[in-house]
Amino acid sequence: MTPQDSDVTTLTRRQLFDRVWETPGSKLASEFGVSDVGLAKICKRHQIPRPPRGYWAKLSHGKRVRRARLPDLDDEALQEIRIFRQGFFGGSDTVTDATETPPKIEVPE
Repeated sequence: MTPQDSDVTTLTRRQLFDRVWETPGSKLASEFGVSDVGLAKICKRHQIPRPPRGYWAKLSHGKRVRRARLPDLDDEALQEIRIFRQGFFGGSDTVTDATETPPKIEVPE
């Protein structure tokens, strides 16, 4: 099964780093069609630092927050990131038709 172009997001490491520090992880993950844990794993694999716990709360209350810097990498293969949208609810063969009547259950008296 080959993914369609709309199911793949291609970014540079710098672009993902900027997005991670501009948008909360759960919102960004849903934009890409992956879980927040999946997004965290992508960041870890590509050595992209993420905001620490409480970062967004502090930012929303006007407190001063520190943004990490993107470390340099020697491996050029990690510079391009391809994120494949995940189907959390399975393929089309697992979807039940809403108009289908449920089976009748007979209960003895």
